[in-house]
Amino acid sequence: MLKKNTTKTYQTADYMNITTKRSLFLSIVFTLCILGANAQNLRVSGNLKNAATQQPMEYATVVLQETDSSFVTGVTSDQAGTFVMDKISAGNYRLVVTTIGFDTLRVDLLGLNKSIDVGTMAMQESTTKLSEVTVDGASILNKSDRKMYFVSETQRSAASNGLNLITKMNIPRLVFNPLQNSVTSVDNKNIEFRINDIPAQRDDILALQPKDIVRVEYIDNPGLKYGADAGYVLNYIVQKRQSGGSAGIDLNHSVNRNFNTPSIFAKVHSGKSEVSASYFTKWAKIGGLMRTNKETFRFDDGREWIREEIGQPSELSEIQHVSRLAYNYTDPDKRVFNATVRYTNYANPNMDFISQSYWHHNSSQKIDMKDFNSSENKTPSVDLYYQEKLKNDQALMFNFVYSKRISNIGRTYTETLNGNTLTDISTKVNGDRDAYIGEVMYEKNFKFGKVTNGFKHQQSYTKNTYSGDVNTVTNMVQADSYLYSEFSGKIKDKTDVVAGIGLTRVQINQENADPLKNYFFQPRIRLRYHFNEASYLGLESRLNNRTPSLSQLSSVCQPIDSLQKQCGNPNLKSWLNSQNTLEYSFSAKKIDINAKAEYQYMHKPVMGEKIRENGLFISSYDNQKSWQRAGVELSVGYRPFGQYVVLNLTGGYTHYLSNGNRYRHNYDDFYHSEMISLNYKRLSFTFINQHGQNWFFGEEFDANESIHFIDLTYTHPKFSTGITVLNPFTKTYKRDSENFSEFAPRQHTWYSNKVQGLAMLKFAYNLRWGEEYKSARRRLNNTDSESGILSGGK
Repeated sequence: MLKKNTTKTYQTADYMNITTKRSLFLSIVFTLCILGANAQNLRVSGNLKNAATQQPMEYATVVLQETDSSFVTGVTSDQAGTFVMDKISAGNYRLVVTTIGFDTLRVDLLGLNKSIDVGTMAMQESTTKLSEVTVDGASILNKSDRKMYFVSETQRSAASNGLNLITKMNIPRLVFNPLQNSVTSVDNKNIEFRINDIPAQRDDILALQPKDIVRVEYIDNPGLKYGADAGYVLNYIVQKRQSGGSAGIDLNHSVNRNFNTPSIFAKVHSGKSEVSASYFTKWAKIGGLMRTNKETFRFDDGREWIREEIGQPSELSEIQHVSRLAYNYTDPDKRVFNATVRYTNYANPNMDFISQSYWHHNSSQKIDMKDFNSSENKTPSVDLYYQEKLKNDQALMFNFVYSKRISNIGRTYTETLNGNTLTDISTKVNGDRDAYIGEVMYEKNFKFGKVTNGFKHQQSYTKNTYSGDVNTVTNMVQADSYLYSEFSGKIKDKTDVVAGIGLTRVQINQENADPLKNYFFQPRIRLRYHFNEASYLGLESRLNNRTPSLSQLSSVCQPIDSLQKQCGNPNLKSWLNSQNTLEYSFSAKKIDINAKAEYQYMHKPVMGEKIRENGLFISSYDNQKSWQRAGVELSVGYRPFGQYVVLNLTGGYTHYLSNGNRYRHNYDDFYHSEMISLNYKRLSFTFINQHGQNWFFGEEFDANESIHFIDLTYTHPKFSTGITVLNPFTKTYKRDSENFSEFAPRQHTWYSNKVQGLAMLKFAYNLRWGEEYKSARRRLNNTDSESGILSGGK
């Protein structure tokens, strides 16, 4: 039986009609797909120029807002005045461009459904006070190697300088100390400051006026060019000037304690040149200083002696002077030259401890003990920097630093019983160190990223003269060379990568000792996957070398008391340090979340140890087996009412494992920090409570500060005034430390009842005149902070 043919035959007209419908349907689907894809990846770009001079407008803030003024995204214009914003969805927007000294530009982008170049926008110099755009949403952008925090008008109005602005910006892990006018990290890592990528000191940031700050770039995992010691980098992007100048003072004076930190600064501008000067001083005298000590000595013959100290009131004094004179020449399209002369004098004329001690086996005999310490460090330095811009988006940078450190350290220690001297120790050290640091760096920018290559060499000469109970002279020559190459960019649309490798050569020569000489490779890689513009997951791994300090390498032994000595070890070796970090970050309109897990491992690190020798207990150093640190941390920032109320909570847990040649110790630590800032118009109230991360290394435990502040500040466009109170709810300020040695363990505490309730009146005044101008960025930062002096104190 034949099967019926069911194939339908179409007439030509029917076929064309169906084909047309299909084509139209497919075209619509294809068009919708393209529009849908483009709607999620639109670009807005443009160029900014000074209407009067036709020069590019660098560092202008460009913000894309929704029609209700909520923040969508933002950038700053580059050195050519160009700005680009990617990954924008279709919709209705407003483009707002602001910079200090110019009228605000506003452009409505209604019905945006494709990428657009708004062309060249001319900015007019303002004849009235600039009205900044208020950013109410999350003003944070995540880049491949940093986070960019844009400054809102509310934040500017509530801050008086670049340091206390950090409190208003709610940056993870960073805590502002209003008493010291300083910024510290809750996990004890070093913070490096920069202004337009030019290395800066804390006092330079203190002199910044908030209305000049466009944004703050926060680098929480600094790259190879920053060196191994940089834990965090804060780079302030600041508007500069073409003419006129500025000057100001910042006064902090305690009304109930002897504690003062005044500073003064001035800047003068002329065309492409800028001359600036600043001076900061601090003097403090803290009374009621006491210490308690419980020391156990276990001798070879089985005896165990326990000695305790009962502290009596004494005092600590501190004096600091920091002066700076700098010249900057900037041709934005060609070159930058910067010269800085700095002089620092830091002294502790006296850190005195007076106590009575007794032995448990003879508690009726009270021994009078005096431990008087003094120190002074004078550090003049010269810093020369030059940057030349080359064709094809390249730059070549040179940096030379010379610094000299003159140190004077003294200690007298006595024990007397019924007027008879039992122990009398006197030591004095005069240190002289010259350090020369040179660095050259080359950068090349591509569409897909940036390549940085550099070479740095440091040559230092140290001479320390010991007198008193120890009479000797040590001479050391140190040569460190560092070659590195690093790439940062994107490997896919949502994945950032930073990868590099460094090669280090270290050589330290010391009289009557074998030279220390090592080569190390220092690889580093970091990956960040962006789920969207608000969140990312990051993973970083790095390996670097650590070198013993010159004081640890010293061949000197100094007496501590009648039973103890402190000795260096010339036979120490460098060691390897590896660190791995997993991090998650989320930033939204009202909340910021940052969570991380870290694991750090050191192979044969130099750590302390105590040994018994001829009836004495020797504190020294050796390359021990290993040291490990593992921890987790969570930081949450919350803005329930925008910038009017800012909350930040940080908490962390750390586990230490210290594995020595003769010991093994575990230690668990919890740390936390809480901050609330209330800002209404120009009035700001801040409460900070902090217990930073404690430190355990080798056999030594050192407790961090447990402090809290109350700060009330009123900020006017030209001045600010307020009051800060330290520890109003506690009776005593104290610091604990402990040694877990098998042979000579120690529990140590020093404290004062004259610190709590310290009230500080604050007054800052800023005077400004002239126009704004832009300054190109500097990329290198080199300093020397070694002294090589072995300390023999308790």
